[in-house]
Amino acid sequence: MGLANELFSFWISQNETTLALSLNDYQFYIAVNSIRIVFTDTEIKADAEGRYMIDISPLGLGRQQAEVPKDVIEYRQKNRERKALENNSIRIRPDYKNPDAGKVYFYMARDKLRIYNRVNQKQVTVDTIEIKYGKKAVNVESLELGHHYLQLPPEVAGPFERILKEKELEN
Repeated sequence: MGLANELFSFWISQNETTLALSLNDYQFYIAVNSIRIVFTDTEIKADAEGRYMIDISPLGLGRQQAEVPKDVIEYRQKNRERKALENNSIRIRPDYKNPDAGKVYFYMARDKLRIYNRVNQKQVTVDTIEIKYGKKAVNVESLELGHHYLQLPPEVAGPFERILKEKELEN
């Protein structure tokens, strides 16, 4: 079991490892003895072999670099994207009548509606509303919800329709 903010560990000697710990979505640090270095994700650079490396020479360990696992980089990037999505979303409370509520987030992206499936982390962008069985719906086949169309809740359909009408008037 690691710490809640543990990102990865690496060997500093034959018998000893140290941890990289997350400070936030964009920074992490490594501390050895009384030396602590803070890194930003933008400082992680790929080397000629495609490994992601950081400069740890200020720690005085005799090593110049440490490898950051690719899955850590991908996880942090996806987490930042998810948080940005959630911050700009129109959240829908879970509803026993709508099994998809709570699984998906909706948010407006200019003149499009972006729908994010938080279960499998897939997303789709739509720019039209269709009428299916007398209800306003959008095609979300690529979200893998088990059905092709998703009924839009009124708190999403209304603002999205206004945006589509404004776009139509501009053209």
